[in-house]
Amino acid sequence: MSNEEVLNTVTLNNKIGKDSVSISVVKTHCIVCNSEFAKPRAGKLYCSNRCKQFGYNHKQINIPVLQPGNEQIKRTKRKFLLEDFAFYVEKYNKLKRYKELVKRNEKFKDEEKKEHVRNSLGFQRNLENAYSYHLYELDHEEIVELEILESDLNEFKNFESPNLSIEQWCFFKSLFKNLDNESLFITISQFSKEYIQMLKLTTNIENGSNVNLTINKKFIIHCNEITDGLIRFI
Repeated sequence: MSNEEVLNTVTLNNKIGKDSVSISVVKTHCIVCNSEFAKPRAGKLYCSNRCKQFGYNHKQINIPVLQPGNEQIKRTKRKFLLEDFAFYVEKYNKLKRYKELVKRNEKFKDEEKKEHVRNSLGFQRNLENAYSYHLYELDHEEIVELEILESDLNEFKNFESPNLSIEQWCFFKSLFKNLDNESLFITISQFSKEYIQMLKLTTNIENGSNVNLTINKKFIIHCNEITDGLIRFI
């Protein structure tokens, strides 16, 4: 068979149970990671055993046939700065600590008001309950820390940012590559918990919608690009 015939026709025989499906498609790239085959041949679907195993484990998913020039996934080498990810982690940790201190402080003030109301109404004082709310009270160092965090966070203090792995952060950075670190942090904070939950290497086929499965597949392919060295952290 000539190279031209190989490039123009690939027959995929996928047997599921007793059913047999024959699909004729143009295929020169791996159907999982879109890597170009060094030596294309009829029936070749995967570039490596890893992609073959992935395809078997996810055969229920309709993996798109990726062609050269397909804009769905761009197989280009990219570099991401570790210091940019460190910015996100630092901002996330500060925001988390700030909210913890604010919550404790508000709890203390709320319990303090209740205690004053009980006293003014002449209720018998329970020493255990009367002083238990002081456990929420911030000490001097924590009050200073809260003031510093509030100043440092400024407009970020009202956001709810997710705790992301470097792979998940890099996925968002790929989507919004032109945003600076602060803008990216704000943008990520706008995404729902349901969206973040799709950024994992396992897929719940039964409960996942088509949109969620698409997000999940894109993230899996993104992680494959990291494994393949197409995405590097410097």
